[in-house]
Amino acid sequence: MRTVGVNLLAGLLLCPLPWRAATAQNSDAHFSGQLPTPADWLHAKGVGTSEPDLIAALRNNDPAIRSTAANELANQHDSAAIPLIESALSDERDPEAQIGIAQALFVLNDPKGLAHLQSMCSDASLDINVIAEVVGSFRAIRQSSAPCAGLILRYLDSHSDSDSRTRLLGALTEMYQWTQPPQAQQIASQLQNMLGDSDPTVRMQASDALVQIDLQSSADSLRAAIARENDPDTRTHLQRSLDRLEKKQ
Repeated sequence: MRTVGVNLLAGLLLCPLPWRAATAQNSDAHFSGQLPTPADWLHAKGVGTSEPDLIAALRNNDPAIRSTAANELANQHDSAAIPLIESALSDERDPEAQIGIAQALFVLNDPKGLAHLQSMCSDASLDINVIAEVVGSFRAIRQSSAPCAGLILRYLDSHSDSDSRTRLLGALTEMYQWTQPPQAQQIASQLQNMLGDSDPTVRMQASDALVQIDLQSSADSLRAAIARENDPDTRTHLQRSLDRLEKKQ
């Protein structure tokens, strides 16, 4: 596993998913006008950010606190805490907290963090939203999300409803750059099929995704979607996507 460079670590203030969710639910409780750092959030919860406080917080009853404590230890470059963070990850039962704790280990250059995230990608017992969050974690740490592609693609093969597509569009776009040609083609096909979704939001987001991955072969699919589109606003959006795609040629 590669060493995390100073620039990456400086630019990656780890914000584990449980912390983000808890912050969103209590955005006006302690903060106004700005997103708190994990350390700020821990202080607002009555948790100190000294090493002893953070180590104790790894065993807190709240999974958001456990995950955020691990991330704050990583933010403080506390490599001495790695064995305790590993133990916390091994004992953790909350999937979202697992993502945050594993991400902390990655930043501390412990290969067990990345290995755990990769193993989550093949765990069919996990909710698909958790798998999508693992993909987001890979994006944050700039690692391949290809291990998650198989499970997400199989899920979409049997779940073509608009809600499932909306939840996984971002994951598809992120995974495309990391996958081998067979899976990349499956992702491209999924995105092109979404141009015919019953939900106009999905149709527009799919067109944006096709531009983002620069799939030039999707130009005809976009033209066909524009031709059959009845909603003026959606048609305008699709046309703009096509224009952007063609400019990339």
